[in-house]
Amino acid sequence: MISIAIFTYKRLNKLNRCITSINHFDCKEILVFNDDEENALGIEQLSVKPELKKQIKIFNPKDFNLIGREFRKPLYMNKAVELSCTNKILFSDDDGVFDSNSVMIHDKQLNNYKF
Repeated sequence: MISIAIFTYKRLNKLNRCITSINHFDCKEILVFNDDEENALGIEQLSVKPELKKQIKIFNPKDFNLIGREFRKPLYMNKAVELSCTNKILFSDDDGVFDSNSVMIHDKQLNNYKF
């Protein structure tokens, strides 16, 4: 199984669309990294199916003691690898939209081609 890390900043509609496009059977977990320190993101703000909500873990800047608006994506990518409960991870921004089989194909290809 694969984990999916999604990075977002003030684009809740795009984030909802991205998460909704994920087939919940194809991934173990969805890690969402919100980069907006002014507005914490909570699971209740997401408009996604209950099965997906069970797989989502949301992280806000305060969770990592990050203050001041800096480019934090590299830090979040490292945190995603550290926090993931799987040994395979797919990174996406909130504007990513997944085709029905793309997560499954990515997961299978990582068995053959290591990055």
